[in-house]
Amino acid sequence: MVEPGFVQSFLLGCGVGVAAKTVVAPIQRSSYLLQFQDHLLSTGQLDKPYTGLSNVIVRVVREEGVSGLWRSSGVFRYGSSQGLNLALKEQIKATLGSTQENGLLSWHSANLASGGFAGVLSLLMTYPIEFSRARLARDLSEQRMPLMDRIIHNYRGFGAASLHIFVFRSCYFGVYDSVKPSLPSALNNTGGLFSLGFATSNAAFVVSSPILVTRLRVMRDRHTSHLQCARDLLKADGFLGFFRGATQHFLVRGIAGGLVLAGFDVAMHLYTHRHSSD
Repeated sequence: MVEPGFVQSFLLGCGVGVAAKTVVAPIQRSSYLLQFQDHLLSTGQLDKPYTGLSNVIVRVVREEGVSGLWRSSGVFRYGSSQGLNLALKEQIKATLGSTQENGLLSWHSANLASGGFAGVLSLLMTYPIEFSRARLARDLSEQRMPLMDRIIHNYRGFGAASLHIFVFRSCYFGVYDSVKPSLPSALNNTGGLFSLGFATSNAAFVVSSPILVTRLRVMRDRHTSHLQCARDLLKADGFLGFFRGATQHFLVRGIAGGLVLAGFDVAMHLYTHRHSSD
C-alpha cells in the first residue's frame, strides 16, 4: 500500500477543506447576518429585518448576486489551514508509530497527541499572519519596530492560543481517529464517517470553549492574567459563562468538520487504492 507523503496529504487536505468551506459558506454568512441584524439595522446597513435564514439567502442573492453568499468566506485560507493540519497530523502519527497492538491506551494517547501537536505546529506557522491581519487596521506602529521586536510582538498571546488549539485539535482529530475503527459495519461508510466528524467537531469546540472564552475576554478587556480573568468570569457569569456561544453555529461547524474529516479519509483511500494498483 502506497501511503501519501506530506505534500500529497497537504494537497488532499487543501482540496477537501476548500470543498467543505465552499459548501458551508452560504449558510455561515447567512447565519451571521441573521445573528447580527440588530446591529446592522441600528447602523443603517439594513433597511428591514430578516424573517429567517431562507429570507437572508434570498435577499443576499437579490441584492449582491449569487457570489454574495461567498463574500469574505476565506475559502482558500480555510482550505490551506485544514491541509496543513491534516498533513502534520498524519506525519506525527507516523513518527509516533503507535498502533492498537501497542495497547489501547498508548494508541489513543498517540491519536490525541498527534492531533494536538499538529494544531500547535500549524498555529506556529500561521499565527503571525492572523495576528497581523487582526491588528493592521488599528495599529501601524509595529511597522517601525526592529525586526526581532516585531517577531516577538506578532506572537503575543501565542501561549493561550496554542493551549486552546491543542485541546481543540486533540479532540477534533484524536477522538475521531480513535472512534473510527470501532464503528459498526453499517456505519463504516462515508455517511457514518461524516456523522462521526459532525459530532466530534462540535464536541471539540465545547470541550475547548472555556479556554477560548477566557482568551477572548482577556483580549477584549485587556486583562494581564488569564487565571484572574477566568476567576472574574466565573464570579460574574458562573460556570456556564465559559460555554457562552458554544452552541451557536453548531450546524455550520459540524457540517464543515464532518466534510473535512470524512472527505480526507475518502481522498486518502482513493489515493492509496489508485497508486497501489499502478
